Amino acid sequence: MAVMDSVLKEELDRLRALRARYAAERALLPHGSVVIKTKSGHPYAYRAYRKGHRVITDYVGPEASQQAKELAARLKKRRDITREIRALDSETARLRKMINAG
Repeated sequence: MAVMDSVLKEELDRLRALRARYAAERALLPHGSVVIKTKSGHPYAYRAYRKGHRVITDYVGPEASQQAKELAARLKKRRDITREIRALDSETARLRKMINAG
């Protein structure tokens, strides 16, 4: 049983390190979402995010601009990383239960 506990603890350490790496990467990415607003018949992209209780919208550029596409890609990457962190948290909790049960 000691071997199994050792393996589980190693896996737990690996998951914690991976989560820390993901959290550091996520901190460098913007949060919010891209909102498209139409002004004078032309679509423009804005980044919408919360600051406290307020929703802030920052102008990005025309919807088809390179800046809008890059922002959308970075926001998607942040959402993907957040999803991975949640999965890691779930797996970490499961491993802790397994270690404590033994």
